[in-house]
Amino acid sequence: MLITLEQAAKIPNLYTQEEEKDPTVYLIIKCGNSFWLITECDSEGLAFGWADMFGDGSCGELGYIHLNEIEGLKDNYFVSVEETKKPLSALKKEFYK
Repeated sequence: MLITLEQAAKIPNLYTQEEEKDPTVYLIIKCGNSFWLITECDSEGLAFGWADMFGDGSCGELGYIHLNEIEGLKDNYFVSVEETKKPLSALKKEFYK
């Protein structure tokens, strides 16, 4: 399992923050240069947030990903999961210094 039940319980359900101009990020998931800033997640593991596959801002976008897809990377790569509670804009500034 990519995240614990305790971590999952802290993440708002999908669409909870859709009216927020600057949603709160609850999980930072990293794999190599790629990262996901998770803002919402449903009980089936469908998550929403900012994703950047190259880590340089050239292809970052908001969208959906199933956490099982990221978990599948653990077979061949190191995947880290970190809890946070910061605005998306602040974390993007940290990642794109």
